[in-house]
Amino acid sequence: MKLKLRYLFLSLLTVGFMASCDNDDDHYTPDTTVRLAFEKMFPDASKVKWESKLGYVKAEFRDNNKEKDAWFDTDGTWMLTETEVAVSDIPVAITQSIAGSRYADWKIEDADYLERKDMEPIYIIEAEKGKEEVDLYYAPEGKFLKAVAEGGAHQAVPTPVNEKVLEAVNAKYPFAKILEIDVEPNFIEVDLVRDNLYFEMILDKEYNWVETVYEAAWLRVPDAVKNAFEADGYTFNAEEDEVEMLMRPNGNQPDMIVYRFELDREPADIILYYTEDGTKLD
Repeated sequence: MKLKLRYLFLSLLTVGFMASCDNDDDHYTPDTTVRLAFEKMFPDASKVKWESKLGYVKAEFRDNNKEKDAWFDTDGTWMLTETEVAVSDIPVAITQSIAGSRYADWKIEDADYLERKDMEPIYIIEAEKGKEEVDLYYAPEGKFLKAVAEGGAHQAVPTPVNEKVLEAVNAKYPFAKILEIDVEPNFIEVDLVRDNLYFEMILDKEYNWVETVYEAAWLRVPDAVKNAFEADGYTFNAEEDEVEMLMRPNGNQPDMIVYRFELDREPADIILYYTEDGTKLD
């Protein structure tokens, strides 16, 4: 799938809007409900510092010799934990993925491990090259999720999963786990993993399923599609071109399978769609 560079504008807007609600007084004390929830979750925490931030309660502390931030809502529900990770402790699967990517010659500055309510944990790798900075999001097994251009150090904040997104995911893929959610102007993209298979579920703004996107390989494209593709005068370069398998709603019939080709050509990329029987779509 194409590399996705997105700015976290929603988080930034939230930070600006809620700034007046922050209370970073060193003597801030949370409600008993929050404190007890924290102590149950982190019984060995030390050097705890509390803060009211963005409508949540945040604890900065040390646990197992690691710096952590934990966020709770005001009812004591855990929302997020961010753990600092030494560069030397980044999983090998992730460092190998970076080494084989366009960021191979970037310097890794920092890393964090994010655990979030209703979502799977991820790693955020901060890298820089010259004046450029980027946050690289990875699943623990090394699957690249996205890159976010950084203007400064990132701040992990709770982003509760919309209940309607959860309902849509559970209805279509009941055993899938959510990795990331990107809200675009006209659609919602949900990165999922199920049985070690990574894919994207696309919803419209009313949370209806639009399509599911799977990475594909030329060798696994059906012969009917390959033959139609080549008969139309196209060639596939595995080093530069990409193919994805899309599954789309098809009324009361089984989901429609479509193959999407993105060919790296000059002066512009070529996008092609073929159904699994080789029919070319406009």
